[in-house]
Amino acid sequence: MEMFLIEPSTMADKLDYEQQLREMNEALLLSSVIQHDLTEQAQKAEAELRVKQDELQHLSENLELRVKLRTAELALANKKFKVENKRRLRIEEERVGVLRRLSTA
Repeated sequence: MEMFLIEPSTMADKLDYEQQLREMNEALLLSSVIQHDLTEQAQKAEAELRVKQDELQHLSENLELRVKLRTAELALANKKFKVENKRRLRIEEERVGVLRRLSTA
């Protein structure tokens, strides 16, 4: 929207012209203030986003470490279980063998 201002020829026109200039200046000032506020809000939002992304990255790394530690714990527990299971199977086999010998004796 282009506006062309024509120099006023009468006093009434001059007052109207000055009023139009004041209104345009106020509109420009308001527009500038709004633009400044929006820019500040965008910068603040971007900064908050960076903080949240950093927090998310830290949480992700922390979770990865916790998963690795828990996996190692479970692997160790599984290994111990297998060793204990073999020991119990061996004892059960010995018990069955002793019972067989006793029943045939």
